[in-house]
Amino acid sequence: MTTAKRPILFTTDFDGTISTQDTGNVLIDIAMGLGRRDELDRAIMAGERTFRDVVAEMWAAVKMTKEEAAAALSSNLYVRLDPHFADVMDWCQAHGAPIVVLSGGLDFLVHDMLAQYLGDRVRELHIVTNHGHIDPVTHQWSVEYHDDTDLGHDKAASIRALLTLHDSSTTRPLVVFAGDGISDLSCAGECDVLFTKRGEILEKHCVEHGIPHTAFESFAEILAALQALHEAEA
Repeated sequence: MTTAKRPILFTTDFDGTISTQDTGNVLIDIAMGLGRRDELDRAIMAGERTFRDVVAEMWAAVKMTKEEAAAALSSNLYVRLDPHFADVMDWCQAHGAPIVVLSGGLDFLVHDMLAQYLGDRVRELHIVTNHGHIDPVTHQWSVEYHDDTDLGHDKAASIRALLTLHDSSTTRPLVVFAGDGISDLSCAGECDVLFTKRGEILEKHCVEHGIPHTAFESFAEILAALQALHEAEA
């Protein structure tokens, strides 16, 4: 793991990283079925279609109210938030480390789930995500992307944008990122310390391409790694 005597900027994906399952995938599978979603995911990985185009098609398949979506997620026993994420928030706050959630999902889903878990503490987070729309008549969903890239939200570009806000007269922050999926691949080359959800696409990509990373299953492991990193710099 890279270490340096620098302040830390902690960035993390939401779906499949803070949450135990991808909330979007749960709703999209209800709408179009797991088989069709898998076909579309393979098309992205094969370079046949852009992530942006495929995800727009996926969200367009969803037709339900926000209340119906919330009920579907709450009834799914596999959709939970990592109970140790709040511990990482505590550590970051105690050590003056900004924490930013970078998501390729929809704003209201990400915010509402975090608010259920964190309560008012959700206000402590800087959340960068896409914007979701639900047609008031048809209840069809659509996505308004954060940027014009093929990813819809280029998280690596968001990290670079965060760094431009840093005071250039002081030491550049040590960028930490935690993620799991396709939309996190670009961050592998943008961060100094990379945590990858064990067994998921991001970890497999790092293994295949020889990218330094630390695999994890729980934010408890990330917390321990942050503490070790801090002690190494002391």
